[in-house]
Amino acid sequence: MMQRPCQTNACGLLIVSLWLVAPTALASAKAESAQSQPAATLVDASFVIPQRHTFGNVRLIKVDPEYAERDHQALMQAKAQIRQDLGTEWPEDTLTLAENTASLIRDLQAFNQRTNFTYHLIERTTNQVIGCVYISQPGASQYQAALYYWLIPAYYNSSEHPAIRQGLQYWLKTAWPFQAVDFSLNGPISEPVLPE
Repeated sequence: MMQRPCQTNACGLLIVSLWLVAPTALASAKAESAQSQPAATLVDASFVIPQRHTFGNVRLIKVDPEYAERDHQALMQAKAQIRQDLGTEWPEDTLTLAENTASLIRDLQAFNQRTNFTYHLIERTTNQVIGCVYISQPGASQYQAALYYWLIPAYYNSSEHPAIRQGLQYWLKTAWPFQAVDFSLNGPISEPVLPE
């Protein structure tokens, strides 16, 4: 079973990069990270981690397993975009609500351990989960963090998508201590992803 793009292991988004470059290396990377020391924290202990943020018609909230059902629905709607961006088969067509809930619990643990940070993207007027944001360990040394996000097709293919991306970039610059963030896993806005 494939996991979400960022988990509590030491590789963070490096695993996603391995999926893109050498899919056979994924198993060895997971085995190595399981045997290695715990993942390094992404921010130091004195940094106050944002729990929520609002811009435009979107709220970011810290990952919460109570949103599992809405997150699962959105995730399955966005699977074509995610697969295209990451070059994987995740999320699998058979991903269950229970598996998604377990994944959100791992994401919450990583958040609390300060190794990776996952946020739900919530549409403010409907309270609908429209995507997720993952801030994690970078795959390249010139970055201090990597950010990947996905959106449901109704937002990914809309005129609101550029504003969401700009809002995320501004939030990273103003609310986080990172000087350089890797956005390379996010597909270009100009290429719509069609639902399956």
